[in-house]
Amino acid sequence: MSLTSDLQNAFRSYQSGALNEAEALCAKVRAALPSGHPDVLRLSGMVARKRGDQSAARDFLQRSLALAPAHPETLNVLGLVQIDAGKPDEAADVFRQALAAKPDYGPAKLNLARALKASGRESEALKVYATITQTAGASDHVRAEHAELEIHSGHAENALDLLPENSTDAEISYARLHALSQLQRDEEALQLGRRILSMHPNHVPALRACAQLLWMTQGRDAVDAMFEQALQDGGGEMVYLRYMKALIQMEDYEAAQAVGERARKALGQHAVLENLFADAQVEAGQGAAALASARRATALAPQDLVVASNLARAQLMTGDGAGALATARQARARVPNDQFWIAMEGDALCLLGDPAYHDLMRFEDLARPFKLEAPEGYANIQAFNAALLDRLDHLHRYARHPLDQSLRLGSQTSLDLKRSEDPVFKAFFQALDAPIRAYMALMPDDDRHPLFRRKTGNYQLSGAWSVKLGPDGRHVSHVHPEGWISSAYYVHVPEQVAGAPDCEGWIEYGIPPFAVPGMEEAQRAIEPAAGTLALFPSYMWHGTRKIRSGNRITIAFDVVPV
Repeated sequence: MSLTSDLQNAFRSYQSGALNEAEALCAKVRAALPSGHPDVLRLSGMVARKRGDQSAARDFLQRSLALAPAHPETLNVLGLVQIDAGKPDEAADVFRQALAAKPDYGPAKLNLARALKASGRESEALKVYATITQTAGASDHVRAEHAELEIHSGHAENALDLLPENSTDAEISYARLHALSQLQRDEEALQLGRRILSMHPNHVPALRACAQLLWMTQGRDAVDAMFEQALQDGGGEMVYLRYMKALIQMEDYEAAQAVGERARKALGQHAVLENLFADAQVEAGQGAAALASARRATALAPQDLVVASNLARAQLMTGDGAGALATARQARARVPNDQFWIAMEGDALCLLGDPAYHDLMRFEDLARPFKLEAPEGYANIQAFNAALLDRLDHLHRYARHPLDQSLRLGSQTSLDLKRSEDPVFKAFFQALDAPIRAYMALMPDDDRHPLFRRKTGNYQLSGAWSVKLGPDGRHVSHVHPEGWISSAYYVHVPEQVAGAPDCEGWIEYGIPPFAVPGMEEAQRAIEPAAGTLALFPSYMWHGTRKIRSGNRITIAFDVVPV
């Protein structure tokens, strides 16, 4: 058999997923061509990448490029290797080289858009996507991908223009549903969601989006009806799991476990299901039952960090500080910057009476209030807050809180405020720079501390939203897993909160949202006042005491280092 045939067979094996066979044929051709050949080296790199050997893939591809410089297909694969390695900026440079060699090379153009998106250069990514989706041959799936980035960037109207109205494809229809919900065209979004679920009852994003909208606009009964209809329409595993999750989020833990029992009969042994039982039992304060469920889930999915989170919570609730510490440290070794696991390690240290807890938390030093200076053009902070209130009033439309957030009896904006073009919001984010930099300047140099070791002197906001709490509204204690520094800026506070002897409406730190022996009392509290900005580590448990009457309106954001 000729070397050309061997190479063709190797490529067919690669396409069919027979990677060992493909590599054996590539090795045979490489041995016959000791001086090398760019085609077999490129294919060898593709096979190595698929097998997960990124080092070998990079070596083969670079050797191929040495023989055939600026080859667009080889550069495209090399860019994918860089993406696999978590280097989207370097990948984007490689994809640009491929396009310089072949400007109409579609795969490199699409991969460039994806790399720019992954590196946070969204405006550049949108421009590249536009050059793809403006062509007649662009697939609907690429249009949906482009549309989702438009939505994420605050341009939901642009997303609608990209998507056909009556597609039967679930991915494309969901992108349209997402855009409609962001534009708060709720009835249209719900109609489309029902249509998606009638055709694809197990479609998780549509189940999640419809449950959210129905809860915020119509209430609990409508959510139950949607899930029961999806089960009647042939939905199975994913419907049961999302139904149970929604009931937990609606704080009906007994009903969640009842649905879970129905799911057990239908699904048998199932790690996610057992983990949801543990989740419901933790929230219901059933520590021993939660521990048993979490252990069953762990036996089925020992590497799953979501499962580990409920195991750690149950260990803490039942007083097993050493077990919780081991669970948390194993998780932190895998995701060292995940703020939830830093919090869990802290809770375990506190339960064990380890002084390292206080070194980690430093509540008085690290939970700090700042007075925001009025931006240029405003007479004082009161005038600026009045302008903010006017803008926020139009964004708080829903009667109920989102299912997946910490607030209770209030509403939260769906728009990422930092993406708004409104000059009032832009002025707000500019005014934040001084207190954020002042807070970072307080951090000592300490590579052992999970907050201090990440400081670089520069930062960006990773998200911003507003919360409006009504009578009896509060925040359940929580952390921000993907943050670094978190916040609460008080735009408006009810009059009775000032100096309230029972600390009504105050933000409290250090109480986990599940019962841990010895952690029932707040370690720090900050009195809310219009114009005050509270900054604190994202791993620090924080919640808000109920307000009896009136509305408390805040803007919150997360800061991450760059």
